[in-house]
Amino acid sequence: MLESSPGLDKPMLHGSISRLRDLAPREAWEDLERRSLAAGAAGFLIGGCLQAVNAIPCVCSESLLPATGVVAAILASLTYGVFYYHRRRFLRNLATAAALLIPCLVDFLWVNFTSWSLFYPAAVMLSFGTGSLVVYHKKSSGSRWDEDPEEEAIRALIETFDLQVTWFDQFVVFWSFGVALLLIIYFFR
Repeated sequence: MLESSPGLDKPMLHGSISRLRDLAPREAWEDLERRSLAAGAAGFLIGGCLQAVNAIPCVCSESLLPATGVVAAILASLTYGVFYYHRRRFLRNLATAAALLIPCLVDFLWVNFTSWSLFYPAAVMLSFGTGSLVVYHKKSSGSRWDEDPEEEAIRALIETFDLQVTWFDQFVVFWSFGVALLLIIYFFR
């Protein structure tokens, strides 16, 4: 299970998640968003399978387990990734467990006490959970959040490029604009 992948020094089990720490904060968040969407699809599949085999018989709604699986998987994946990125082991384990359990608890209570759609608690939990993780990630990243490596490279290239305009270049540009103006006047006369 911990075989080395060809051409890589790290085991395959930890290969993709360990590269997360090498990314800039904004790129890490974008990568975590992509991973959490994949986890949400897996959560939907697992919830649907549990619903199909009637693993939890007290479920009142047909969409409860798939909806809960999506929300719990997305929040748990984002939570685990953010706290892994910032090297917070204890907080990572605690918050990931909470991100898995809170959607289940809220959805079960919602179905038992209301007849409304599961869209409302799912939207609130995803918005609040994702928003709080973004705030934590930005605050923990500090000023590095706004840094974009490509933008920094372009800015450095612009600073190194020294534009020196000679008198001949100025004369050619002035002459070209003059000719263009005379042609416009001639055609619209």
